[in-house]
Formats: sequence, structure tokens, C-alpha cells
Amino acid sequence: MFNKKKFNRKEGESRECNRCGVTFHTMKPRWTCSPCVNKQHRIERNIELGNGPTDAYAEKMGRKPDLERKVFDDRRREWNRKSSWLQRNVKDRTEWQAFFKSEFERIRNDEPLWRSLTRETLGMTKPKSTEENKLPVGRPSETHNHPMTWEDFEAGGWNLPEDD
Repeated sequence: MFNKKKFNRKEGESRECNRCGVTFHTMKPRWTCSPCVNKQHRIERNIELGNGPTDAYAEKMGRKPDLERKVFDDRRREWNRKSSWLQRNVKDRTEWQAFFKSEFERIRNDEPLWRSLTRETLGMTKPKSTEENKLPVGRPSETHNHPMTWEDFEAGGWNLPEDD
């Protein structure tokens, strides 16, 4: 109990995480690695927000896995690695063409991905529901060429006691 070794704050120490068992180097006297600490903070933040004790990192990113079952972070990491490799190592145009041809063939052979990329509705947005815009409000538009009547005014929820 009294023979504890002091933590070396100048050089740090290599320790083993109590939660995941990974060996890590730390400059702070703690027994938990940074990814586990970050995960615990995300869980605590979700509890404070009332979302329950889940690690909602995927929901926070707001992206689902794509058709190749890769998460957005993994896809971005892979793209950055490939593009930096291309810029460093590939100098000749024919090598670039060969690389992109092989990537295109890989995408073309993946049937669900190819169908998703070549669908007719690509880039189209869903039309908003027209139930909210049934009553004309404000100036009449081209579809409503008649001015607002008293019945339209009352049907819109106006003429309440606070309007007097």
C-alpha cells in the first residue's frame, strides 16, 4: 500500500487497458486507453441527453453502412489511403488508367452497388406531402386565384380571442 511507484510524468508509461486489454502508452496516470475513455464519455453524454446508455456514435455520424457494408469512417479512411498512395507512387498516366479501370470493374461486378448507382431515381428528392399546404395562406398563388374568404380565414385557425 505504501510502496507505490510514482508515475513518470516526463516520459510516460506503457500500460494495459483495464477494459479492452490493449497495451497503450500514456502520459497521464490512468489505466484506461483513449478509445475506451471516449466511448465512456459518449455513453455518459447520451444518458444526460436522455437517449439511454448506448454508444450512439453511428447515429451521431448520421450515416448507415453502405451497400458494401462499410461504415462511413471506414470508407473515408480507405479512400484517403488509396488517393494518397496514387499521388505518391503512380506517376505515369497509363498506371492511373489501369487503376481506375480495375476499380470500375470491381464496382461494375458488384450487382447491388451497380443497380444503386444506375437507378433512375438517383439524385431525385421525394416530393413533400401536400396535406400541410391545403389551405391558402397569405397572398393567393397561381393555383388559388380567388382571394381569401371569411370561411377560409376561420378554417385556418385565426380569429381567436388573442387576435382581437
